[in-house]
Amino acid sequence: MYVLSGVFDLSVFTKMKKNKISLGLKLFFTVTIYAILVILLNILSYGKAIDFDFWRDDWFTIWAGKFQSSLIWESYRNRFLAPYFNWVFINVIGSDSYLWQFAGLISKIIASFLIGSLGYVLFSSVSVGLFASLIFSSSPYSMESFSWARFNGFILILSLISFAFYVVSINGRTKKRLFFFIFSNVFASLLFLFDLWRGIALLFLIPAFEFIVAISKPKPVYKFRESLLRIFIFVCLQFFVIKEVIVATSGKSSAVGKLDTFSIIAKALSEDYYTRFFITIGNIIRSPFFPVNEEGGLSAGDNTSLILGFAFVLFLVAISLFFLIKKSLTIGKIALLLWWLVLFYLPNWLYEPMISLGVTHRYVSIGNIGLVLVIGFLLSRMQGNYKLGILSVFIVFYLLHANKIITTEEKFRSRYVVRAMWGDILKTVPVYSKDVVLSVSGDHALRGYVFDWSGVYPYVYFRSIRSFEEFPVFANKETMVRLMCDTNVDVTDWLYGGTKKSGKIYNPEKIYAWRIDDLGVFRNVTEETRIYVVKNADCLWKSFDGKFAYFYLPSVDSENKYSALFVKLSEKEKIQGSLTFTFVNSKNEIVRKITYSISDISARNEIIKFPNEKDFGELKVVARFCKINLCN
Repeated sequence: MYVLSGVFDLSVFTKMKKNKISLGLKLFFTVTIYAILVILLNILSYGKAIDFDFWRDDWFTIWAGKFQSSLIWESYRNRFLAPYFNWVFINVIGSDSYLWQFAGLISKIIASFLIGSLGYVLFSSVSVGLFASLIFSSSPYSMESFSWARFNGFILILSLISFAFYVVSINGRTKKRLFFFIFSNVFASLLFLFDLWRGIALLFLIPAFEFIVAISKPKPVYKFRESLLRIFIFVCLQFFVIKEVIVATSGKSSAVGKLDTFSIIAKALSEDYYTRFFITIGNIIRSPFFPVNEEGGLSAGDNTSLILGFAFVLFLVAISLFFLIKKSLTIGKIALLLWWLVLFYLPNWLYEPMISLGVTHRYVSIGNIGLVLVIGFLLSRMQGNYKLGILSVFIVFYLLHANKIITTEEKFRSRYVVRAMWGDILKTVPVYSKDVVLSVSGDHALRGYVFDWSGVYPYVYFRSIRSFEEFPVFANKETMVRLMCDTNVDVTDWLYGGTKKSGKIYNPEKIYAWRIDDLGVFRNVTEETRIYVVKNADCLWKSFDGKFAYFYLPSVDSENKYSALFVKLSEKEKIQGSLTFTFVNSKNEIVRKITYSISDISARNEIIKFPNEKDFGELKVVARFCKINLCN
């Protein structure tokens, strides 16, 4: 293809004698060396992410794609084609995270080649394309877009192809310009059909590029009125596509809520939210030499980032004004790429203004490309071997940055870590259990990353649970106590977000709990959690003759080895005598008797644990109180 072939530089062979090697062989070696470098750098910077499991919204997407496909469409507001794309991937690949991440790696490699192509056609320089491609290959930029199950990396690829085709359509003969102009519009339309808001900046950048070329020196080969016609056609066509996407998806927002554009903008500009915009820009600018710490693409940043971001925007305004004065085409292209960074991030910042981001987050994935191309251009303008030396420094620092991020994230995203914990839960909770209450406690970060963000969706996916009514409840111990006695308890609403009323009474036998300690060890605490709940849920206790209350809990421990009998005195005065509990099975056969003295009870709550027997079946408890010396 014309666009892709431009990144290959044959100049390294100019010193070779023409009679020793053919042009075709030169091209083959050039393509091979370049391809190997791009693939190798992507593996070095991203390869370890192959081990990443699903997280955040991934598990919902995977579950819905398999069991409730209609929810895929409802959760993709203003993304008309994305649900179809994800539905195919989910039903072909399923829950094999290795294949998902391998697809992400391939997509990042493709994006690296396309960035090289765009650099070449934009600046008519092989060096710009080559440098930009190698820098992106080694960087952590856009990592989340390729490792996320919603596959935002495909959006990035569409934006690159559309813009590159439009650039090519500026030059050359009329037929060639028309061909690439048509396909640029096609890919832009696909971009908006897949993800309207992540690609919306293209609607401004392509007309801006046309304007820059039209007023710059030297003048383009066609007249200014053709520029106006091209802009008019592009804008009208894409506005039509955008309108149709909004209309087609306007009612599909049950899982994410409706978006009010004016309220979003007002919120973004209120309080200190606008500072997050500058901090995020600063976080990107300072990478790779002074990177900020980030986890999951989120980073608090600091005052340095804030100052860098603000200075960048001021410089952007200055270089734009300088272009309008000088009308230099090169300066105009640099200004355009700097605006690329700002404009592609702007809609995402308006949607989520209260967070600041690092370089890997999906919200800045397309915007990062503008900076990569500018770096590639600046390196290409350096003299002699300096450019190769500085390029090597960039690559080394980017690789270090990328691997630092992956090493940090694999502690809570590794498939081994995630599947081991969920595997323990699935092994403990009996298959086909209903009305299950789950709890994962602890202050370790694993709890948030693996459980709070993913919710119950890994559990319901592997248990093939389709109905929200059969979803387990995630709760802490205090909420569990209320769930045993009250139908009006607030629990997480996994469909609409927020909370909903529990609507039913739960059984302490269906409680399963784990705790992640400070060292990240995942420990089963089902037994102690059930005991805590039973002790504190007064509605569970049965009063007997006003003397005492009791509660029988079969299978108190997670391995079903022990049952327990809870007893507490009801009278303030000390009484003497004995309690006899008779366990009767469904055939009214006595299978066990327990008798003990009241005087043996030293605490308010007494717990008597005894081994389970397989032939107990469903038991009922008969209690008998006998005063001292009056027992038969």
